[in-house]
Amino acid sequence: MLFWLLSLSLLAGCLTGSNYPAERARTYCASLFSCVAEGEIELLTTYDDVNECVAEERRVFEESSPYQSYLDGGCAFDSDSARRCLEEAAGVVSDADCDGNMGFFSFVLDVADDDCDDVYCGS
Repeated sequence: MLFWLLSLSLLAGCLTGSNYPAERARTYCASLFSCVAEGEIELLTTYDDVNECVAEERRVFEESSPYQSYLDGGCAFDSDSARRCLEEAAGVVSDADCDGNMGFFSFVLDVADDDCDDVYCGS
């Protein structure tokens, strides 16, 4: 369900360089809390719930060098890479091992996508 909702919002063309950090945080955290046991999430990340996850992930992303460079006009936003990155993060919930007991490190490997590195200031 999350994957389809994300796909619809992306098709609507509302993804921008400015709102990407919030969309990335929401998508990542929704998938994280759908797939990984909450006890493991809290142990390894200190997030008590999805809202805390979203707030912290967004803050970290907005403080990152690539995002700051984008805001300063030093590089561009690649909407295609952003869309693929979000689709990968949302698509994890369709994996067979996304059952609420997926290991945290398995989740991190599943959501990793080269496109995520190219959203701002990519190659």
